[in-house]
Amino acid sequence: MADPFDMLTLIELILTQGFRTDANEGGVEKLSVTKPNKAWLESTYKELPKLCDGMLAPFSVGFIKGWRRSLAALIICEGIRSLGIELDDLTDQFKVELFLTRLEGDWDRCSVKKPWMYKDAWTIHVASGGFIAIAEQLECSVPQKDFKDAITGIREQFQMGLLDSDIVNFLESTVPPVSLQDVPFVRSLIVSMEQRKMREAQQTERELDVKLMSAKVEKLKHTFMKDMEVLRARLPDKAHVAKEAALDKKYLANRQKTGQDYTKEFMEWKCKLIFPKTQDASQVGSAFTELASFISKWTSKEGVSRVRLASNRFVLCGLDTCVWPSNASYVANCINSFTSLLAMSPSHGGHCQTPVMQSQTSTEAWVKHRRTLEDLLKKARMDITTPIALTFDKSSAHSNDKRSVNHACLFVSCVDHQQGNAWESSAAVAKGVIGPCALIRVSDMQGFDPDN
Repeated sequence: MADPFDMLTLIELILTQGFRTDANEGGVEKLSVTKPNKAWLESTYKELPKLCDGMLAPFSVGFIKGWRRSLAALIICEGIRSLGIELDDLTDQFKVELFLTRLEGDWDRCSVKKPWMYKDAWTIHVASGGFIAIAEQLECSVPQKDFKDAITGIREQFQMGLLDSDIVNFLESTVPPVSLQDVPFVRSLIVSMEQRKMREAQQTERELDVKLMSAKVEKLKHTFMKDMEVLRARLPDKAHVAKEAALDKKYLANRQKTGQDYTKEFMEWKCKLIFPKTQDASQVGSAFTELASFISKWTSKEGVSRVRLASNRFVLCGLDTCVWPSNASYVANCINSFTSLLAMSPSHGGHCQTPVMQSQTSTEAWVKHRRTLEDLLKKARMDITTPIALTFDKSSAHSNDKRSVNHACLFVSCVDHQQGNAWESSAAVAKGVIGPCALIRVSDMQGFDPDN
């Protein structure tokens, strides 16, 4: 029998330091059961048949090494079960209670009762150790609240024997360090934890974005209020505005009076009809009547024709659009000046060189330029129904000179002077041909830049 004091001491040591069975640790003896030497026995004994090799036969005589420690551990396990103590409150070594509880549960659920064999108990022992290792790693990986909520259900599944295959497969197929993602019954928990962490992180990020946006709005509001204060400070005083308006009105009145005085002075001293001195007042009246009749004819077509045909000045206006400029405003101004000169007098005629098809110009662009030119001339009431061909002499030109010998041109005149235009009787308009003209080289043209 064991001494009660010695047994109490063993129980205290096991509770504080755990049930040690590793003989490699200092001061720990190996648990064993061996045959005694026959020389130590007073009489011989008969051995019963063995269950298997390497084991003692039932009811055989033998030396048991460590039976007091084992008995103390069993007393502690029974006390843990009777008092309902949680395993987390004990040292890691005493989680062997999980193994014992599992053995009892499997025994109670078994329909055919039979003693536990070593191989069967060893499989459950392996599963229990794997479950404890997985639970410890899970406790370190997830928050305590989530661990406590999940460990109860997982432990019940283990006690029912539902997790043995997953645990054994995990132990046999992985090597340390292991990942809980490889454990099937823990994977869903880890995934849900990670998804919740992701949702919490996204929620935190959204809250930070809202706070940042609120801070930006407050800053913009503060800047806006400061700008409004500056604008209010810059608003002119009503009295000052009224004073400036009075000064402007006074300036406009003075300017109007000055203009009227100048006009009156100009009309009195500059615009006068001076007649020859004569004693007969009737002659003065007749001269004034003739002058008024002459001036009145300036508004009629006949008077304009008489005045303009009285001049022998002939004007020929030229417009070169061979290379169409890219500046539309420049083109419009040139055509406007061209048509304005032609509308001044029937003695004015126009020579217009139409756009030329070139290698860098597409057919669509060439047609568009030609139509633009004709539309602008027609809009200004110009007559463009008289074509003229400008011909060139290429007898002395180089063989590589690809310039055409003909160039299409237009004789342009104002529609209002179409019947009495002085240029319609010219040889170029009558024949519709000018030339042949000398075709000089490009290098001999004015404005040629040899570098560019």
